[in-house]
Amino acid sequence: MLESFRNARGWIWPALLGVVAGGALVALLGRDILWSLIAFSLAALLIWRFIPFQPPVISAAASDTPADPLASLPPLTRLLLERLPLPVMLLDAGQRVLLVNHDMRTALGPALERKHLSAVLRNPDVREAV
Repeated sequence: MLESFRNARGWIWPALLGVVAGGALVALLGRDILWSLIAFSLAALLIWRFIPFQPPVISAAASDTPADPLASLPPLTRLLLERLPLPVMLLDAGQRVLLVNHDMRTALGPALERKHLSAVLRNPDVREAV
């Protein structure tokens, strides 16, 4: 029980502050605003609780130094691409391999990053499809 109280401490103060702020708005604007406040509060709670936020993506063109093209990918996106159950290969505009997940590495071999697509895929029909 003590552990659940410790977990609840993180959201008690924001909830209490929300109740006080909502009560102040109802007192100032009247009872007609009450259901709008409840709907807004529930939507904000669902967004806060169930949508993971990622750091903003900063493109390489926006930075002054030439960086790794994969540095602009959020860590969660890189993890998702790595753990997909299908082979995945991420290419840049010049058809160079940027990222290869585990299943693609198993199919084509190690050390595929930074190579041109024609050095990785030998089948001309597959290259044409890409």
